[in-house]
Amino acid sequence: MPRVSVAVPVYNGAALLEESLACIAGQTMRDFEVILSDNGSTDATPEICARYAAQDSRFRHLRR
Repeated sequence: MPRVSVAVPVYNGAALLEESLACIAGQTMRDFEVILSDNGSTDATPEICARYAAQDSRFRHLRR
């Protein structure tokens, strides 16, 4: 189990999501997980979330 869990609820947040996730991924503390909860976005949010989840095992993408 990771030491820290970060929940990121998002809906149509593509404009700022990429920068936000890059900041989280770049933290010096490495023992964390990020749960990306997408509430049915209609912009590029699902693709951004899926890309981060595919590239980094600490990120999980949940689409509702």
